[in-house]
Amino acid sequence: MKGIKKSLSLILALVMLLTSFAAVSFDAFADDDNEVFINGVYYDYEIKNGKAIITFAYVSGNSAPEIITVPSKIKGKKVVAFEGMGMETTNTKSKTLVIPDCVERIGGTYSGGFVSGGYVKSIAFTNLSTVKIGKGVKTIAYNPFTSSKVKSFVVNKANKYFSASDGVLFNKKKTVLVAYACGKKNKSYTVPKTVKTIGAYAFNNTERLKTINTNNVKTIKGEAFEFAEIVTFKIGASLKSATAESIGFNTSLKKITVNKKNKYFSVKDNVLFNKKKTKLVYYPGTKTNKSYSVPKTVKTIGKQAFYFTLLQKITLSGSVTKVEKRAFEGTMAQINIPSKLKSIGAYAYSGTLIKKANLPSTLTTLGKGAFEGCSSLVSVDMSKTKLKAIPQSTFASTDSLETVKFPSTLTKLADEAFFFSGIKELTIPESVKSVGNMALYSEALRTLTVNGADTAFDSGALMVVLYPGEGDESVTNTIVIKGKEGSKAQAYAAEYGLTFVKI
Repeated sequence: MKGIKKSLSLILALVMLLTSFAAVSFDAFADDDNEVFINGVYYDYEIKNGKAIITFAYVSGNSAPEIITVPSKIKGKKVVAFEGMGMETTNTKSKTLVIPDCVERIGGTYSGGFVSGGYVKSIAFTNLSTVKIGKGVKTIAYNPFTSSKVKSFVVNKANKYFSASDGVLFNKKKTVLVAYACGKKNKSYTVPKTVKTIGAYAFNNTERLKTINTNNVKTIKGEAFEFAEIVTFKIGASLKSATAESIGFNTSLKKITVNKKNKYFSVKDNVLFNKKKTKLVYYPGTKTNKSYSVPKTVKTIGKQAFYFTLLQKITLSGSVTKVEKRAFEGTMAQINIPSKLKSIGAYAYSGTLIKKANLPSTLTTLGKGAFEGCSSLVSVDMSKTKLKAIPQSTFASTDSLETVKFPSTLTKLADEAFFFSGIKELTIPESVKSVGNMALYSEALRTLTVNGADTAFDSGALMVVLYPGEGDESVTNTIVIKGKEGSKAQAYAAEYGLTFVKI
């Protein structure tokens, strides 16, 4: 997930390089389907409402000057947004980026990504040292400078929305820290007292900064310290909103401290909790312990709390009633399911080494992808629950799965619910009314018993061969469907050439 976001700008830049025409001269415009070449820089643009938006810019080799000034106009249209930029690593010349006064927005997203709106676009400069921001900029999206080693931000004093101090970018009133210049040489940094919020990706990719003190900060937004190399994280007295996502993904973190006056957080054994220790917020992925027992006071495992840790075994007490989204995702550990658990968030156990998923009668919420990719999962028992649906991809890619017990209340198997699972024989209860696209799509499935006459199957619910034997005589449909005569299951079997056995 994270690497895609980081490299996408460079990938797009290479594509642009391969598809662009050669430049006639550095000062000439070379039109190529909404692409122009100005002063050594290729600009991809689009025109909206009579104004130009630079969607991406690219520098090939050392063609650009030391100071790159974003054009104020393209094809006679005022440039109001500068979204992203890429540069070959061979460029050692360009060091300053100037955003003119006409630009109102810096940064943007590609569609289909992991953040709201898509993948974050970056301004990736190999040797970018200084960014000069004009007076017209109103919006900076997701700190787009994380792929560059910026040493200093400079903001026009007439800008009403942003300011800079000691090379760090803030909003005008310095209540929001927007971007820390990740090329700065400082080893420690104390956030100014005026700052109440650290923005998303604000300290992303900082390599030299080793100690951070949040001071009076109240909120840390998503992925603010992603891929940073912070060693000591000092949480001040005022912090009240932070998650594993906003603090975590830190590659070097060894110590977390919390100011004793803080009313919202506490720390024990370098693990972050809420003040009363009823919620485990963040277990650092840099800890080397092989096992961990969650304290009995904990009722909630927070979002991404154990995301890709090195643990091999995690023990949850019976007090835990809620496991939030992606809580254990990617941690190759054996993890139990508490006896009073009420809620399992999306992808909560995804990629773990859980062997048995015996869901308790207390469970009312099951998120999509909750057990996706659990390669050691052998059995699933949901018979004690009152679940009405198995969400999308809940048990997808569970290639060791042997047995599944459904609740009598179940009415729906959503798309890809058991996509490429290892289940060979499965019985669908009479209560189920629909089986979604690829819900049981698997090479392993051999026998499917359908107890209901009205259970409807999406056309792509099972892995079937539409034209068995054609081109390869060994390719045949091997799934046997057992069901009631005249049922929708029988009709599905007939339509796709599957063997049907009356029950």
